[in-house]
Amino acid sequence: MPAYAASWSSRPSLQKKEFQRFSYNHSTCRGSDGAYVNNIENRVLGAIMGFCVGDALGVPYEFHAASEIPRKVDIDYAPPSRFIRAHASVAPGTWSDDSAQALCLLTSALRRVVR
Repeated sequence: MPAYAASWSSRPSLQKKEFQRFSYNHSTCRGSDGAYVNNIENRVLGAIMGFCVGDALGVPYEFHAASEIPRKVDIDYAPPSRFIRAHASVAPGTWSDDSAQALCLLTSALRRVVR
């Protein structure tokens, strides 16, 4: 595992750089008729992006009892002001080590497949 994985959430510029390795021009997701192409590459990319976005959304709410979590309509990257965030020093929208490890695992798996 890369050394940065343990401190991933404290290095947003590295997050952006690493995440961009797994993204591509959205025009390549579309066929000649302009409709989105339903292929494995697009599905995998969507799953990875969904995982990272969901992880980032959940970071402020980690380690709280279900009864302490705000109502669904109040959930956002920046929690309500009255809510005590789990990681106060981490900027809203930052994903956790869960996403960092998933991206590391994906990188490793892709390197094994490409060989």
